[in-house]
Amino acid sequence: MKQRMGNRYVLPVGLVVLAAFAACSSSSNNGGGVTDGGVDEAGAVADSGAADGGEVIAETCTVGAPGDTLSVATTRGLVRGQAAGSAVSFLGIPYASSPTGARRFQPPVKKACWSDVKAASAFGSSCPQPEVNGGKLIGAEDCLFLNVWTPALPTAGASGTRPVLFWIHGGSQLIGAGNFSNPGAGPTNAYDGQAIATAQNAVVVTVNYRLGALGFLAHPALDAESPNKVSGNYGLLDQIAGLTWVKDNISKFGGDPAKVMVFGESAGAWNTCALVASPLAKGLFSAAAMESGVCVDPTLKSRETKGATIATALKCDTAKDVAACLRSASVADMVAQGPFGLNAPPTKIDFAHLYDLDFGPNVDGWALLDSPIAAIKKGTHNKVPLLIGTNANEYDLFQITTSVPSCAVASSALSASFEPAVVTKLNTLYPCTLDGEAKHVLSDIVTDLLFTCPARRASRAMVAQGTPVYRYFFTHTRELDLFASLRAYHSAEIPFVFHTLGRANDEASAGELGLADAMSGYWARFAGAGDPGGGTAPAWEKYDAARDNAIVLEDTISAMDGVHTTNCDYWDTLAVE
Repeated sequence: MKQRMGNRYVLPVGLVVLAAFAACSSSSNNGGGVTDGGVDEAGAVADSGAADGGEVIAETCTVGAPGDTLSVATTRGLVRGQAAGSAVSFLGIPYASSPTGARRFQPPVKKACWSDVKAASAFGSSCPQPEVNGGKLIGAEDCLFLNVWTPALPTAGASGTRPVLFWIHGGSQLIGAGNFSNPGAGPTNAYDGQAIATAQNAVVVTVNYRLGALGFLAHPALDAESPNKVSGNYGLLDQIAGLTWVKDNISKFGGDPAKVMVFGESAGAWNTCALVASPLAKGLFSAAAMESGVCVDPTLKSRETKGATIATALKCDTAKDVAACLRSASVADMVAQGPFGLNAPPTKIDFAHLYDLDFGPNVDGWALLDSPIAAIKKGTHNKVPLLIGTNANEYDLFQITTSVPSCAVASSALSASFEPAVVTKLNTLYPCTLDGEAKHVLSDIVTDLLFTCPARRASRAMVAQGTPVYRYFFTHTRELDLFASLRAYHSAEIPFVFHTLGRANDEASAGELGLADAMSGYWARFAGAGDPGGGTAPAWEKYDAARDNAIVLEDTISAMDGVHTTNCDYWDTLAVE
């Protein structure tokens, strides 16, 4: 996502929220099956009675055979796709029922059976969110849709064998959808799976999930009505429901349910790590990839504190039935409960709450038993291979229109954000000797703090548990991009992974197209085998903590030992996770 912050300097204390914006079933089992009338291991609810709007949700559906070569019989009904170049796309498939009315602030519910053939030819609505660079409300609560791209459907009776790439979009848990970053912030088909599906013979799935307060609001009144006495992880449970849909259906689209890679960027990577840690997601994916994300989530109590603030703002705190009041609030009012962290940033960075954003997963003792990094260190996570990395200059994106005219201004910003001893050390690790370098120096500091070094900590924790890790470092500066004045900024790798370069308003050089070939191949092979190796691209070695190595993704791909090792060693002394 290409987000503008206005003509002002954004201090590091205010960027914790900003930097997370990304370019922006039948029987209970570990695969997420549902028991009648209850909540399953994947957090989905089975409901055999009438739902909102009079729909009746049956445990199983009677689905007829496809009547043409572009139709597929899913577990809930028939869908018809359309040709997309040399691939076939299925857009706007509902993977759960509408989370509206009484279902607001509830785990996702199975979609009611449908008897007709549902046309899957247009993207479903995004979940409610503010339009970037416009501010108006977009999306609708009926938003739990996913999209599928496949090179070809299998012949009748055959099972799919292709690797599956399950994409979770970024956007600070506030904006985005399975088909775009956000109108006004970039191309509306930022996550088009057609190119990578065709080039890599893979199936691509992108998913919508509930955002902001509608996706992550926690409150004691909502805990009280939950059989698990928890609240706030609805967006995460949506993703688990989407993965459950994949497990149950993707074979009919040509995908192998035993070869599913969950991956995402920024908030999508944050969610990916939560899925790696969640016992409810066990058995739903075989590999995970994190692009510019972290593995830290706060407690349910912390989220409830912010939920209480929202209840007060909506005048629900004094209501006889607080939960009912929250459900009756307008969508616009819920979306307006924005990131409070932007309003009053702390005077100094609080390392213990560095990633405690206003919305996102919480450690509730059910969906998450520990913060993901803690679960990994204990070895209680879902032990799947991990591909993880960051871009060399992530924070450049958030300084597009700001001015840091001198080293003195940069030093002042550091003093406002860190304790004196930290500032002294940072001036040594990131020296500013020329005023023209000041803006880059601040960007480098924040990039290491929020992205490079947390990725290293996650890599080391996984490797210590015997989990294979493949680390990357994306250093490429776009040559013909609208943001060519930036270096390797936050989200710059996405069009290389999806191989969507070369489209309108996103021209690409021959070298960049070659890099996209290599990167999309790495990601697809990792989805299929848990190892990105093979093909004609350079070899990619496993991560070794002693070497602190990574593959460097540039026009000329290379290997590197010591990725900001000295700087990360220092940040690790301050980290509280």
